[in-house]
Amino acid sequence: MKSKANARRVEVLVPRREEAAAARAKPLEDARSSAAALGVLVGLGPSGEAWVDVPRQGRKNVPMRSTVALQPEHVGREVLLACFETGEAVISGIIQKADEASPARASAPQLEARVDADRIVFSAEREVVLRCGEASILLSADGSVVIKGAKLLTSSTGVHRIRGGSVQIN
Repeated sequence: MKSKANARRVEVLVPRREEAAAARAKPLEDARSSAAALGVLVGLGPSGEAWVDVPRQGRKNVPMRSTVALQPEHVGREVLLACFETGEAVISGIIQKADEASPARASAPQLEARVDADRIVFSAEREVVLRCGEASILLSADGSVVIKGAKLLTSSTGVHRIRGGSVQIN
């Protein structure tokens, strides 16, 4: 029997009791030879029970328990099945889609910014760049500071000092 879930148009499969009992009684064939298998989450019952197809074995609507919280939006996704020597299996994870498992996100360096009520500190090994449009401030590890912009204004209500080994204006 099939029924439709609200708003999302997710198909909820609820096999008859005798189908569920028969599927539960038959162990997964690969379970004794491997510790994991792939399946496809095909439905969630009204009480949250999961129904999985195991294409490699040609099995459909196998009732399974899960170690992860399953949501209606997970229906149709591949799931990782942890298999036991008894032939039983449980859903141990949801396989991520390629756009969800971004290597750039996973390998991005850790950024550190310390903020307190008085100051903000940004740290980097090589360079810190603050950029907005055509304007930028570059701080380098060698101690150099480069300020660039279409217009540059410095102002002071007190003494305005410019110090350096040599100062070149224009």
